[in-house]
Amino acid sequence: MNSKVSQVDGICSLRARKSRTRSVSGGGLKRSTRHFISWERWSVAMYQRFRRGFTASDKTELWDRWQRGESLKAIGRAFGKPSSSIYFQVSPYGGIRPAPRRRSRLALTLAEREEVSRGVAIHRSARSIAGLLGRARRPVEPAAQSGHG
Repeated sequence: MNSKVSQVDGICSLRARKSRTRSVSGGGLKRSTRHFISWERWSVAMYQRFRRGFTASDKTELWDRWQRGESLKAIGRAFGKPSSSIYFQVSPYGGIRPAPRRRSRLALTLAEREEVSRGVAIHRSARSIAGLLGRARRPVEPAAQSGHG
């Protein structure tokens, strides 16, 4: 019986602590990495950090700098990013520039997608569209079923 009373007291004090926290923080903002709470002059403000990944040209420049022997910190300074973000671009490949990305030869090209789109517009079957393209029905069928090639 005594343990039940202490559990109830613990829950009540926890609820009181939570409600105090909510009223102070201005509506119960979660203290996550996305919310930076400013306590100056009893005001609460939210700031959101702007994060941008690396574009393809940024990655090319990054790998060029890495091959020239620049340090992670120097590369990070050039991009205005911490060295850890450079590290996470370089380390998965063991410091060796990855091969350029290429589409699979099985994937439809843009011209073939246009042809599929025209075939769908005039209500052709996936098999007849595939015959026109000289392809198997299998890669053409999902594009034809989606209706936009």
